[in-house]
Amino acid sequence: MTQALLEKMKVAEEKIGKDWLKELGDCETKQQLKNRADEWGVGLTDQETEEAFGLLSKKNGDLSDEELAGYAGGLLSLLNTGPPPEDQEMKD
Repeated sequence: MTQALLEKMKVAEEKIGKDWLKELGDCETKQQLKNRADEWGVGLTDQETEEAFGLLSKKNGDLSDEELAGYAGGLLSLLNTGPPPEDQEMKD
């Protein structure tokens, strides 16, 4: 998380209160997020909006296609390798 976004999160909490994050939970698009921040007087750059929206998505349990593929690939590699055979000695 960038320092600039962290600072704006602090400003949002000061203006809205500790439930500011819940207030953003219904934002389904980046534009909705940016508009809500503007309403609160916390202007976000496009880059900050992108970062904040990504964090909100992760908070809500959503994974990007890339994250999902990485997770699935990691699970598949574990499934494919299985435990090492017990009768083989480890070699240096």
